[in-house]
Amino acid sequence: MRLEVGVAGIGGQGVLVAGSIIGKAAVLDGFNASQSVSYGAEVRGTLSLSELVLSDGPIAYPFTSRLDALIIMSERVARKALRKLKLGGLLVIDEKVKEVSTENYKAVTIPAFRLAEEKLKKPLLGNLILVGALSKLMGIPSLRSLEKALIEELPEVRAKVRGSVALEALRLGFSLVVV
Repeated sequence: MRLEVGVAGIGGQGVLVAGSIIGKAAVLDGFNASQSVSYGAEVRGTLSLSELVLSDGPIAYPFTSRLDALIIMSERVARKALRKLKLGGLLVIDEKVKEVSTENYKAVTIPAFRLAEEKLKKPLLGNLILVGALSKLMGIPSLRSLEKALIEELPEVRAKVRGSVALEALRLGFSLVVV
């Protein structure tokens, strides 16, 4: 099994962190993973893309060719990122991404950034809500491994695991979708 996954947004939305968490969680679940990232020279506001290859065997070619699944966080990068998703692929998008044709994909719209603001009072955690939803829809990585990877990736979560809003965001995304 080889699964190619992408996370796309603009700088500052936590795209690279989201990709890293997915990759680490997959490794914790016993898969092999490789990650490549691309982003603009500016710190915020340009296309940011994290692409992962997840496999139950050795990864001979560590880069993606056609994504099986894609998270899109921003309208501004949607068209460019969508070109990487294969027809019939899984597309998980934030509700604010409207100007994209989803008819050729298995598309799921999540009010991630709105829920992060309203329920968690942390609008930047929309990325983790989308990661939780994607994980549930793909069947990998597991929620438990996502939580462990999040704790490893973010020192502020590691410092206060109990009551971590970031962990709540992952769990919320996971609970939003039914498979």
